[in-house]
Amino acid sequence: DSEFCEPLASHAAVVRETLQAARRVARVAIVTLAMRPWVDNSSEWFLPGGDVKDLLEELEIPVYYAREHVTKAQRLAANQEEGVDVYTVAKRNAMKKCLR
Repeated sequence: DSEFCEPLASHAAVVRETLQAARRVARVAIVTLAMRPWVDNSSEWFLPGGDVKDLLEELEIPVYYAREHVTKAQRLAANQEEGVDVYTVAKRNAMKKCLR
C-alpha cells in the first residue's frame, strides 16, 4: 500500500460529500477539457473507495467532455482567427449545453 492511499481515500469521502450536498440544492454537472473516459479513470486511480462513477449515476450528474462539443467549422475558424482558442470555444459550447 502506498502512503498516499489514506489521504486519497479521505479526499474521496470529501468529494462524495460535496457532490451529495451540491446535488441536494441544485443541478450539478461536470465540464472538462479532458478526453473520455478521464473522469471515470482518474476517479478510480486517485479517489480510492469513492465509487465516483456510481455516485454520478445515482445523483444524475452528467459529465460533459468539452472537446466533444466543438464543431469542425469552429475548429477551423479558431485556427484561422487570431486570439480565438478552440478549447475556450469547446468549453463554452459544453457549458451552454449543460445549462439548457
